Amino acid sequence: MVVYVRLLKSIKMKSVAVIGAGGAGLAMARYLSVNPSMFKLAIYEQSDEVGGAWTYDPSVENIYNDRTKRNGSKELMELVNNDYMHSSMYKSLRTNLPKQVMQFPDFPFPQHIRTFSGHQDVLQYLKDYCEHFDLRKFVRFKTKVKHVTPFIDCTIGSNVSWKVTAVDENDTETTSVFNAVVVCNGHFSKPKVPDIPNMDKFQGLVTHSHFYRVPEPYKDMNVIVLGARSSGRDIALEVSKVANRVMLSHHGKQNILQLPSNIIETQAIRQLDEFGKVVFEDGEEVEADAIIFCTGYLYDLPFLDQSCGISVQDGRVFPLYKQVFNALHPSMAFIGLACVVCPFQLFSLQARWIANFLSDEVSLPTSDEMLQDYFNELEKRKQAGIEGRHFHRFTGGMQWDYYNTISDLGKVEPVKGVVKKMYQKASLERETNLQYYRETEYSVIDDNNFEVVL
Repeated sequence: MVVYVRLLKSIKMKSVAVIGAGGAGLAMARYLSVNPSMFKLAIYEQSDEVGGAWTYDPSVENIYNDRTKRNGSKELMELVNNDYMHSSMYKSLRTNLPKQVMQFPDFPFPQHIRTFSGHQDVLQYLKDYCEHFDLRKFVRFKTKVKHVTPFIDCTIGSNVSWKVTAVDENDTETTSVFNAVVVCNGHFSKPKVPDIPNMDKFQGLVTHSHFYRVPEPYKDMNVIVLGARSSGRDIALEVSKVANRVMLSHHGKQNILQLPSNIIETQAIRQLDEFGKVVFEDGEEVEADAIIFCTGYLYDLPFLDQSCGISVQDGRVFPLYKQVFNALHPSMAFIGLACVVCPFQLFSLQARWIANFLSDEVSLPTSDEMLQDYFNELEKRKQAGIEGRHFHRFTGGMQWDYYNTISDLGKVEPVKGVVKKMYQKASLERETNLQYYRETEYSVIDDNNFEVVL
């Protein structure tokens, strides 16, 4: 009788809720769906299609076409606070990584797609991935998760079920109970807008890269682009084609190579004066017609009840084991919180680790041990000069060590050597040939080597 009870327990089907049907959510579904006798899967997606951040929404263009003369900081914050849209995709965006680096390890991009793909190609790739692995049947479209809470009040470290409350397009609210929850809602939808003194006095056009779509509203303007990471550089380049002058304002060293003649690097903005004139950190004052904030995004998990044990502190999601598992209740996991990474490669690694854990193929440390690991990692990054708010940023070569760690812990196949080599080549080209690096074509030779096709 005891043996029989244990057998029933071992084959009992687990229900899993996946929040989001972008790249991360689809990766999680792909690895859970291979074992339909073990997992009952539901994917909650608030839009009407898969793709997440790669879905282009042009509706914001009308906002600036209609409101250019009065779209100041107040109107921008109204858009931010009203959760106007999820996607940050702009019309001309192309990936800044080769498709061979972008792709999932078991599903290559089509051969005819250029190396640095357009967002339309990536969206279609995700739709093809969804169809190839027959994942669409699991997705509850136009259904937004409103609340996630533990099903039972349990102590730290114990297993817990989860109540997931969602509302569909007909405003019908439903609550379901799941054995596990995997959060895949992305982190490029809640704009981070800096608090600049006297910003409310600026009378020009103000926006955030989240709402940027096309350059035409900036024709003949003097534009400040605040922030010089990927989106800041790309948007500055695009706007410079129609603007009179673009001031690329940032904290970094002013040595970005091969900028057009009408892009000028400046220091960060200190404040605006009482007349709305922009004052930089070095005291320089300029007049501008528009400001575009390319200042990043906030981690936003409004649907998680406090009792889930997860909070966002100083720009980081706390407390997570290896950026994936809720250290207090590991039947809740997260995919894709890291940035400055190879996203789909990361999603695949994390999803396979989670799937192996939920199927009892691998185990995790105790909650106390996972918490200690989190604080050890926080201290390690602090000693390396990395601020707490950059806890999820994998600068330099950090991502490769992380991938190896996940591969070992999750007992999954590691990232191929060619991915690292190609990533490093593209990163170098991006720094030295900013305007034209995307025109290079790459070709994979084998798992460890590639060639540049001129």
